[in-house]
Amino acid sequence: MSSQGQPRRRRGGSHGGNSNGGGGKSPAPSRSQSQSQSQSLSQSSDGSTTDARAKLSRAADLENRLSSLLSSSSKPKIGGGGAAAAAVAADQEAKASKLRFDLCETLSDLLLSDPHLSQTKDAPGRLWRGCFYGRIGELRTRIGRERGRER
Repeated sequence: MSSQGQPRRRRGGSHGGNSNGGGGKSPAPSRSQSQSQSQSLSQSSDGSTTDARAKLSRAADLENRLSSLLSSSSKPKIGGGGAAAAAVAADQEAKASKLRFDLCETLSDLLLSDPHLSQTKDAPGRLWRGCFYGRIGELRTRIGRERGRER
């Protein structure tokens, strides 16, 4: 008897399950069905690999664009500040934010679509550094500058 006090039921028969008497197993697929399934799997894996590599390439491009934008914005400006400098800084901040968002989305999609390739190409580390750690560093630098101005 089972732990709930009901007798066990036999496999097959009229007590539920399927009618082939195989204990819940479906009949084996024919040879042509097996071949078509394996072909569709290989085609989809080729397509997903190509898609994953495209995402990887896009992520590298976004990382390069973000890096060049941040390095150009971190160079000291000659001529002081002012409203124009603040507008340029706000524009660059908006561009960097958009690039960072696209990078996070691309790397997250890559992680979900091809975990093996993602691990091989360090997508989790790139996601952390590009989307979070780099931004934290920028904010720390900005806070440090503001503290320096207060003194």
